[in-house]
Amino acid sequence: MGWELGDAMSWAFGKLSPDRQAVIELCFTEDFTCQEIADIMDCPLNTVKKRLFHARKRLAKIWRERALPCPIRLK
Repeated sequence: MGWELGDAMSWAFGKLSPDRQAVIELCFTEDFTCQEIADIMDCPLNTVKKRLFHARKRLAKIWRERALPCPIRLK
């Protein structure tokens, strides 16, 4: 494919919904806790946890489908 890692990450990140993009960015880039993200996004804590879970799951699927090494811990 010839992509740089940053290009691949940006492409995969763009496949997420805006809400899921936000929680991934706040969690992994800004290093906020789930409770802090819930406060920032003005939504319940469980909503943040669900969005984070589904975003990680979607990113892992995208990486597997493209046979890319996953750059972040997705559990």
